[in-house]
Amino acid sequence: MRKLIYALSILIIGTILGIFIVREMNLNQEYVSNSPEPGTFQVAMLLPGSVDDQSYNTNGYRGLMLIKKELSASVAYIENVPESDMEKLLRQYAQEGYDLVIGYGAQFLASIKIVADEFPRTKFMIHGYYAGNNRNLGAVSFWQGEIGYLAGTAAGIKTKANKVAFVTGFLYEHQKEKALLFQRGVKAINPAVEVKIVAIDTWNDQEKARVAGQALIDDGFDVIAVDADSAGFPIHELARKAGRYTIGWTLDQHELSPESVLTSSLQRVELVLLEGARVARLGRWEGKQYKFGIRAGVQDLAPFRGLLTQKRKRKLKKSEKLFWQARLIFCLIHKIKSKSIWKARLEIIQCYLKENPSPINSSS
Repeated sequence: MRKLIYALSILIIGTILGIFIVREMNLNQEYVSNSPEPGTFQVAMLLPGSVDDQSYNTNGYRGLMLIKKELSASVAYIENVPESDMEKLLRQYAQEGYDLVIGYGAQFLASIKIVADEFPRTKFMIHGYYAGNNRNLGAVSFWQGEIGYLAGTAAGIKTKANKVAFVTGFLYEHQKEKALLFQRGVKAINPAVEVKIVAIDTWNDQEKARVAGQALIDDGFDVIAVDADSAGFPIHELARKAGRYTIGWTLDQHELSPESVLTSSLQRVELVLLEGARVARLGRWEGKQYKFGIRAGVQDLAPFRGLLTQKRKRKLKKSEKLFWQARLIFCLIHKIKSKSIWKARLEIIQCYLKENPSPINSSS
């Protein structure tokens, strides 16, 4: 009897192990089938400006090259795309059979909506704010308020005149969020500081930016955040000549004017684009908004390089810590709606994970 029981036990264990091994083999085969062979994933991008602008469009181009390298993708792009040609060129790439077509910027949204409906099997992505169509068109972006707030605290700490400005190209929705949180960051340091938001209605007309920058300097503003792509470059030099300070955006713009660029709000667009493309390549694109923030390693402030004292740096760090605590509390207040203790615990965990996500691994 014991021998029979032993034999049956061995048979049952062997059967279970066999089922487990076959299951794992099937899972591995399924995973491999979702990963195209090198060179078969095709990605096209349209950019509104020059890939050499050392700002927004340069970052977009770097993202496309990172997609090519990390995902073994075949890529194509067209730069300096005027609004009148956006729909036509998006349609052209879709007709050519690209798997993922990217409109790099919120200005592509109206056109890409039309083309996405015409090509339901093609995946479309914009960089900007858009809830998605829940099918083939989605968006990737940053938690813009985070970096806007931190830049605002830096400006609030540095200003002596108690006059701070934020200059942008256009007040798209994500720019409004950024500008609003920039203002709150300044006010968190000193409620008495005047904050002016200026939209110059261009991303590349440097003369318009020069006029707007000079007007701010003449009006006594001594710290100016410049988030206007290549159009904003002259403002950094104007600030240097006037003994004022600026905050760059997207890339580290220290080299534009080492004496006046206090810091830069770094936004690693290339990593955000890579993660979006990775999701699309694996067949998991859901046509929704994907957002990434400071805790995910895609945005932060650049070094101050001696333009902020250690005492003021400590003040900035303290303000940043208070910001994260406030965000967590805000999340909890708006998330916990049930009296069930187990649901409440789940909501707390969800809030914590939102504020402390795993860093994006760009090499995986």
